[in-house]
Amino acid sequence: MPVTQKELARRLGVSQMTVSRAMRNHPHVDEKVRATILRAAHRFGYSLEANHAAEVLRRRARGEPSSTHILCAMVNIPQDANDDESFHGQILKGISEGADVVTVDNVEAGLKVGRHLCALGHRHIAFIGPVAEIAQQRLQGLRLALKEVGAALPPAHVSLEANALGVPITVRLLDTLLAQSGRHPPRRPFTAIVACNDYMAVSVWRHLRDLGVQVPRDVSVAGFDGAVPRGFRDIRVTTAAIPLERMGAEAVRLLEKRFAQPHARRQRLVLDTTLQAGETTAVARTP
Repeated sequence: MPVTQKELARRLGVSQMTVSRAMRNHPHVDEKVRATILRAAHRFGYSLEANHAAEVLRRRARGEPSSTHILCAMVNIPQDANDDESFHGQILKGISEGADVVTVDNVEAGLKVGRHLCALGHRHIAFIGPVAEIAQQRLQGLRLALKEVGAALPPAHVSLEANALGVPITVRLLDTLLAQSGRHPPRRPFTAIVACNDYMAVSVWRHLRDLGVQVPRDVSVAGFDGAVPRGFRDIRVTTAAIPLERMGAEAVRLLEKRFAQPHARRQRLVLDTTLQAGETTAVARTP
């Protein structure tokens, strides 16, 4: 059976605090002592993870509270507030900058979706999403793609709202864009709509279908993330897919490293997205 931290310290003739500091890469430990402790830990099967799990079980058996080393921050941001500029939003931003982060390049994701649409001849593109940093980044990438072909995305083609995630809000944002042209397909001012995520993109497709607009013949639709709820999988949306499984694996890897080396420099791992062409985009038709 793996030894405990206390037992390992006894066998080596050092204090339990010295073992703890050596395992956590604390700077105030002699390098020779640290090397000796690490070799012994490997030999006797000791690890911080195993020791923590055992300690949690022992505390539970004694009816004592136990620490999980996991931080959870829960906030309630008002419906009409800017997610990133609100009181709590700024606090969360500070937390994310003081912690290890696994994320994706959202500007690059927007650029990929934009380039895909531009390659299909689209120059009149609209965007809908929440008033949040992730949406702004994806919108920025979309604008960059249009700029590469000498086009632009005018403010009138952007419809944003705080916490825009549900179907009703998505429909309202889309209706705001369609109202500019009286909802008549021949007078539509855009040939493609990009939603901030696939959930919204499917909602856009359904609403356009109900209005008699054919996707992708009349309008192309694209999204982001590569994941939609089970009830929204009735069509394959063109998307910039996030490697979700890898993101989860990398997050756990960073967490394990943080347990072992709590004083190590914070890491920000940026993963790449993959453009997946689905059934919702096609060659542009004149708006």
